[in-house]
Amino acid sequence: MMPEANWITLYAIDLKFEEPWLIGGLSTLSDEIDIPFVQNPRTNDPVLPGPSIAGSLRATAMKVLSGDAAEATKKLFGYVTSSVESDSKKKETNTAASTIEILGATLVDAKKPKTLERRRTAINSKTGAARNRMLRNEEIVEPTSYRIIVQVQGRAGDRKRSYVSEFDKVLEEWQPQLGRGRSVGLGLGKVEKAMRVSLNLASDAGLQWWLFEKQDFFDSVLENMPKNSDGKIECDLLSIKSNTETAHITVKFELKEPVHVGSEKPKSGEIPIYQQFGHPAIPATSWKGVFRHRVETIVTLVDSYDLANDVANLMFGSSDTGRGLLRFRDSYFVDTNDKKLDEGRLQRREHVAIDRFSGGAKDSAKFTWQCVPQGFLTELAIDFPDKEKYSECNNLIKHVVRDIHDGIIGIGAGISRGYGRLTVSNGKSEYILPTVIEVEKLKSEVKQIFEKEKVE
Repeated sequence: MMPEANWITLYAIDLKFEEPWLIGGLSTLSDEIDIPFVQNPRTNDPVLPGPSIAGSLRATAMKVLSGDAAEATKKLFGYVTSSVESDSKKKETNTAASTIEILGATLVDAKKPKTLERRRTAINSKTGAARNRMLRNEEIVEPTSYRIIVQVQGRAGDRKRSYVSEFDKVLEEWQPQLGRGRSVGLGLGKVEKAMRVSLNLASDAGLQWWLFEKQDFFDSVLENMPKNSDGKIECDLLSIKSNTETAHITVKFELKEPVHVGSEKPKSGEIPIYQQFGHPAIPATSWKGVFRHRVETIVTLVDSYDLANDVANLMFGSSDTGRGLLRFRDSYFVDTNDKKLDEGRLQRREHVAIDRFSGGAKDSAKFTWQCVPQGFLTELAIDFPDKEKYSECNNLIKHVVRDIHDGIIGIGAGISRGYGRLTVSNGKSEYILPTVIEVEKLKSEVKQIFEKEKVE
């Protein structure tokens, strides 16, 4: 008599981070880094934790599963609910285990990824200065690839709606963005490849493969993959959509003046420009700060500070309202052949501080800046999936881009010293052609999203 079938399905998912990323760990009082990345204590390699992966997949399930998405998501990822009786004494907790297990994530590349320590601070929107007690060090990880192993209960070949078919839908639409700093370009990834094997553990062939040969699957050794065997093993290489959320707004700028985005000032020597893994860059945090401050200024001028604050929270987020609508990305500098600028092509410029009483040069105050020379190009990239829905917010972005193009505002340090002026390289770009700001429409967009938050 044949034993009853006992099917499980394994997925090997190759995820590539396209931008730097940071999944924060714990620091001690003696650590120089306030927000270190989670790392393997034996190898010090960065770790991609299973709960972070499961949380991202769960959020996708809530969006893409048909019917009652919340109920279907609970069945896939489990739940915990508690209830209290009227006497406030008797408590009952209901739990359901997840049918999906994240078995682990391993680095695909043998080479250990580079890390970068950088400083960040919050800015006071009224004064434009750094807020007290908000300076922090964080350590980000360069773009790298991981292989994620997932186990799901059930069989891929089932014709009926099953846990596997539901997970397939989630995986197909998954747009991974993991860890901290998602609004400033960190953690954006894409699924490059996904392979699936269904096993009947009640069969000799299925159990033997599970016990002795599954490591080849975990290592993605395609030539050692099992052959399909009816009633025992089913193997598939899944077709993956180009499901990475691309930048919905891109504007290419030409540097009309040198640009210096400051790095940590050394005790002596020239003051370096900010570099990200060997290449000078405008970090997404700088773009976000420029746009937020300018949007607040514009809306305050056309209406009031209160509306400006609400619009800024809607577009850029806050500690009270959560993430905003916009996600900025880091911008690198390239020449006309689209080749990234390296340190060898940086410019050095000498300056001296001025004595404000005498108007002459201040003694012992000469300094040298590294800067990107004029003529290079850089591209602003913003993810804004709802720009049609929030058209007036999109119009505000156009106003800021036009102000940059017209030289009203600049990028980086030394604006008054002849630094930071950019112009849009495409004079016909729609983003230097804003329309008149419709205040009532802007108020309606703010009201719409805050009412949605109350309902949720």
